[in-house]
Amino acid sequence: MYCGTTKLPIEARITISICYYYALRHQARNKVYSISKGVIQSLTNQSVEGQSKKRRLRFEEMKDCLIAHIATLMFFKKLKNTFDLYEIQICHDCSMIYCSSPYINCNRKNTKEHYLPYSFKLLVQELSMANIKVGLKYIYHRHLIIK
Repeated sequence: MYCGTTKLPIEARITISICYYYALRHQARNKVYSISKGVIQSLTNQSVEGQSKKRRLRFEEMKDCLIAHIATLMFFKKLKNTFDLYEIQICHDCSMIYCSSPYINCNRKNTKEHYLPYSFKLLVQELSMANIKVGLKYIYHRHLIIK
């Protein structure tokens, strides 16, 4: 055998054998279902797995299909604003997510509510458990000047 990039012979033992595969017996039309209300997990705020558990429609599994059909922006806005939106308080002085425990660096007088995906809130909390500070700065753009 020859290397594809250098076009030199490969100096190693290579085993060539038959690769078996099975055609998928299930069809895509059997997998499509949607339930408007259903059980959600308390930790991730996402729907539970399985059609038998009356799970809601979950688009994470169809992400590649949406990217292929160039409908990502429309579905992202719709799904983020419908399913995964979570209200948090962000301190504009220290750029941290507000929590009920007291904080040393500021007194939390300049907090405002913002809506972010719940999965992003979980990511920020996991990074803070690893001692990584994630500051969130909210920038308002009033005018856009293009030169």
